[in-house]
Amino acid sequence: MKFALSALVVLLLVLTGCSNRVQQEYLKIKKAESENKSIPNAILLFDESHPDFFNSKLDLGVYYLVSGNYLESKYFLEKAEVLLPSDVSLEDKALLYGSISAIRLIEAEFDEAWSYAKKAYDVPKAGKYYGYICGRILVAQNKDDEALRYFNECYDAKLAAIDAESARAYMYLLAKTENFQKAKDILEIYIENGNYFAGLGIFASNIYEKCGDIEKSIYMAFLDYEYQSCFMNLDDNKFLLNLDRLDADFRTKNIALNDASRKAIAQIKSLYGDSSLASPASDFYVSQYILCREKIRGKTFDIKDYETYISLEKYFKDFPSYYWTLSNLAPVFSKDTAAEVARQAAIKIIQLNPNSIYVPRCREILGKSEGLELEDCKKLLLVDEIENSLFLFIKTDDSSYLENVYEFLSLNDCSYIYDGVTFLKKCMSNEKLHSEFVEKKESSTGRLKDRLSYILA
Repeated sequence: MKFALSALVVLLLVLTGCSNRVQQEYLKIKKAESENKSIPNAILLFDESHPDFFNSKLDLGVYYLVSGNYLESKYFLEKAEVLLPSDVSLEDKALLYGSISAIRLIEAEFDEAWSYAKKAYDVPKAGKYYGYICGRILVAQNKDDEALRYFNECYDAKLAAIDAESARAYMYLLAKTENFQKAKDILEIYIENGNYFAGLGIFASNIYEKCGDIEKSIYMAFLDYEYQSCFMNLDDNKFLLNLDRLDADFRTKNIALNDASRKAIAQIKSLYGDSSLASPASDFYVSQYILCREKIRGKTFDIKDYETYISLEKYFKDFPSYYWTLSNLAPVFSKDTAAEVARQAAIKIIQLNPNSIYVPRCREILGKSEGLELEDCKKLLLVDEIENSLFLFIKTDDSSYLENVYEFLSLNDCSYIYDGVTFLKKCMSNEKLHSEFVEKKESSTGRLKDRLSYILA
């Protein structure tokens, strides 16, 4: 089984019955968008000119939900619910309720989330897949036994691909009930699709140990250390000391380390020492990653190694350290290519987590590429960060969450200002946000006042 499809593919698969002229026109637009890899602008334009059309609002709501743009998703899904036609297909009815449930769950509105999830689940024929979100809501309410029943029912029936959040909740429940083999199966689906979060490495290490795969258990413990090091300065010597103690620790558990496990320990230690390995100790993706890092450290990294490193991205797309390493591979590229690689890597790092230790330097890379002064670089924001600030303000009514947005809007013109202003202008349909910006404009001067006036116009 594989995870749910990408946002664009999901959007294109939400094809509804088209009986009238408007629906036929819309279906043609959706098919044409199959070549588009960005936000489906043609569908947005269609929706603006058809304010009472249900299907475009559902599709956009789902698209933004899968893309992680929850404010936009909520806006379109609520519009779609108001316009829900009596003859809507069962699939679209379940999809609408399931998507609204996901938004409510993100907002921690558990009662509403459950109400919508059950509406989706109870739709005849089309609803059983939404047992996954029922399970997630129950986990959030500490109703583990009931949650496990929903997860088992959906997964064992192979109704559809399990989504990442459901897989995460499910594998922890399985481990809690000591069903380690099935937990490993779900874990490997999760890993294969490149998802990671703090603590996953330790969890995976324990699961592999329970299943007798000590080599992978060791590599996953390293992966947890690698991830943690993206957010704090850790003591490598303590980590190496723990590696040295592994043999004794496993002996106390009556586990003998085989050659593969010992090679894993040696390879990890080589990354922090003077030794080097001519080839990876294993074809496991963590081993391949360590080899690439080792070659970079030894300055023997070439374009072929770069291709190997890029092939590992799906496993490390949640690791700021992966992209920071990528941003420092200038010797492999021409000057112009190196600058663009560094810029794209900096954007990825900030998008992953604005609290990682690499972010200040990344803002400097982006700001300097736009001609900003060093102090102004610190105020630079990406659209994702702006959206997060808006979400927190709307949820809490705390206007302090918007201070960084106002500082950003005071910067000199650059491409990031253009992107941010364009995004903010689209968000003014939210009454609370619109009112806040009106009030801020009245007390502002200069460039900030001008930009707020444009956003509100």
